[in-house]
Amino acid sequence: MSRRTIAARALVGAALIGGLSLPATAPAAADGDGTSAPFAGTPVQGVDLKGAEQLPDDAPTLSPGVYRDKITSSEEGWRAYRVERTAPGSTLHVSLTTRPTSYGDPDDYNTEDLRLRLLAPDGTECFDDETYLGDSSSGTTPFVTISGVVWGKWPASDTSGEPSCRNTGTFTVLVGRDGPTKTLPAEIQVLEEPPVGDLKDLPKGVEEAPDIKDLKASDPTPVEGGTGFTDAPEITSGTWTDTIAPGQTRVYRVRVDYGQTARFTVNGPTGGFRYPSDGLDSLNIAGVLYAPDRTLVEDPNTGSYGGGYNMLSSVNTAEVRYLNRYEDYTWSSHMGGWYYYAVNVGTAGLGKSLKGQKIKVAFTVEVDGSASKKVDYDLTAGDWGDSAEGSSTDIGAVLPWLGGGVVLLVLLGGGIWLVIRRLS
Repeated sequence: MSRRTIAARALVGAALIGGLSLPATAPAAADGDGTSAPFAGTPVQGVDLKGAEQLPDDAPTLSPGVYRDKITSSEEGWRAYRVERTAPGSTLHVSLTTRPTSYGDPDDYNTEDLRLRLLAPDGTECFDDETYLGDSSSGTTPFVTISGVVWGKWPASDTSGEPSCRNTGTFTVLVGRDGPTKTLPAEIQVLEEPPVGDLKDLPKGVEEAPDIKDLKASDPTPVEGGTGFTDAPEITSGTWTDTIAPGQTRVYRVRVDYGQTARFTVNGPTGGFRYPSDGLDSLNIAGVLYAPDRTLVEDPNTGSYGGGYNMLSSVNTAEVRYLNRYEDYTWSSHMGGWYYYAVNVGTAGLGKSLKGQKIKVAFTVEVDGSASKKVDYDLTAGDWGDSAEGSSTDIGAVLPWLGGGVVLLVLLGGGIWLVIRRLS
């Protein structure tokens, strides 16, 4: 495994500019209890392969955006798609996300395992990694996500990148999963990040991951979280409360631009909550953070909250810098845009009085620093929309990405979901 893929172990644009149309996105397919996979996007069916079969000509081509498919469990099989790199120097991001209701016992090696490979037009392997999760003693069940990337540029001092992986043309995406459930819905996100100017003009990457900081709660604001990435509501700095039943995950999006650092803490159950006397020793709540390309920012962090004590769940980004993508420990904080915070209440150890009952949970968000305009994206290098709508140094309002910052903008009559991606 190369150092570029270390952060991926534990676990994109259609334009809404200058008259360009945005494809409709189907609503999230979640059960009423919020515990099933809440996946949205354009339906697509990849082509199944066994082993190292030749990629068939009828594999679907995925433009930048969000898609949903069903992936069958197989130890060696793959499902194939294609993506196009349209501009020299752009960066391709592809992610695969599932969420089983049960992950199996890790001691029996019966886990939810995701695999992802990205191949250049000539077949050169540009990314190859896998991730897995198993049932935990806390009963928390977060998403399982793997994110792959094909860099468009490399620092002048770095010669490890494959030249073929920098070419334009049709790239192959191979995804695979192996888990206790035969077939699962999955969500695929594709993003093509525009090329930037000279890397030498950008601030150096942050070499070390920052220390985790537990945030204190303030006066809370109620919020109803989304069931997945595509319907996550926007929140800002401050303390928030949501009601979440054991087994449910609620998702929120937070804008974090280049030059900023974001921190998140689950403060625990609140609103008059009393620990029952029928078997609950502690309440387990996980707070999980994902980058705009759905890279897991850090390993999942589960907090334990009991009568008289709290072991908080806290996570944070590094200061977001473009050149973090070339660092070992801050790789996941390399992209400005929407970061996603998922709060999941565990099911383990609950007494009868709490099973299935919604619990009001408080969590706190802090975004520090001033947004930087130093990342100079070249909007003229590809079909990013009408560059007259804004300058390349102020692309927060014009960058036409769908996916990593997919935003549920409005639900129109007739059930059409519009989505925009806004990234600095």
